[in-house]
Amino acid sequence: MARVETSSNRPYHLVIFGASGFTGQFVVEEVARTVSEGPNGNLKWAVAGRSKQKLEKVLEQAAGVLDTPG
Repeated sequence: MARVETSSNRPYHLVIFGASGFTGQFVVEEVARTVSEGPNGNLKWAVAGRSKQKLEKVLEQAAGVLDTPG
């Protein structure tokens, strides 16, 4: 199994760049789902892109997917 080491001086473990694009939206939903289902839930992640409004919409959509019973 791969081991991931993080530096304590970085605010996030993972940053999703281009999160408002088609693939980025999919990645955001999958990361959000994985983090919410994980045993510890201690992954710090963020999204990045050119439009704050589009990024907020992506995060709202991801939250909606998590709230939907599957």
